[in-house]
Amino acid sequence: MKLAYNSNGWRGHSIETIVEALSRLGYDAIELSPQRDQLAPESWTQAEAERISRIVANAGLQISNLHAGAHDLLKHDAPHEPSLMSISATERAHRLDLNRRAIDFAAALGTDLVCVTSGRLPNQASVDGSWQRLVDGIADCLAHAATHNIRIAVEPEPELFIRSCVDFLALYRQLGCPPGLGLNLDIGHAQVIYEDTPAIIREFAPLLWHVHVEDIAGRAHKHLIPGQGQIDFHGIGKALTDIGYIGAASVELMDHSAQAENVARHCMAVLQSWRRSVGAA
Repeated sequence: MKLAYNSNGWRGHSIETIVEALSRLGYDAIELSPQRDQLAPESWTQAEAERISRIVANAGLQISNLHAGAHDLLKHDAPHEPSLMSISATERAHRLDLNRRAIDFAAALGTDLVCVTSGRLPNQASVDGSWQRLVDGIADCLAHAATHNIRIAVEPEPELFIRSCVDFLALYRQLGCPPGLGLNLDIGHAQVIYEDTPAIIREFAPLLWHVHVEDIAGRAHKHLIPGQGQIDFHGIGKALTDIGYIGAASVELMDHSAQAENVARHCMAVLQSWRRSVGAA
């Protein structure tokens, strides 16, 4: 199992600073999560990809994936909009263009995994129509990704249309169970919507390509440092052991950039315990 940290937990820090710190702390990988103020889509050039790849490789790290699901990448005042389910064809095309560019950027970076989200159910839109637009949009992403040998992982999120692993499975089956589509499981999101995360890990093992790590207090969707909530980290580690998980476990604490290095050091203890139990690098 690769131990990773999401760059959205280091807002205000340069890629050089993040990579150097993660390498020194013992992480194996960095998850790149573009934001408006860090790795913005306007910077997704071949030259920038080559620069980042050199920095990461020189530090002995890998890029676990490129996460293209930040809520404000396209609009500041409308979270996750436009989406693949937007009623307007022009707006859907805007999201498709972003996802295609993310796939191109990931290929240039040298990572083979891109994470996307569904977006919200549009106001006054039918579920059936929105579902079909989402299926069509993901199919487009998969076709473009295939030209680069890139895999696509969908991340369920509580406030979005694909909010659960059951929703993801329905999407996967509707698309014909394509080999290029998998699951990005956020253990905090699963906690928020009352999913049995260890059971999910075992059930979805063949499709589990990436894991986000944080704690959750109660069922509030607020990412907390491990130990500040009620997530059963031991049970989740045991489930990862049972399936022989070899993907990345990536810490996602987007509200802790001011103490990023200290938080990353703390989180390492949780991740190392998982890797020791899994017994796979």
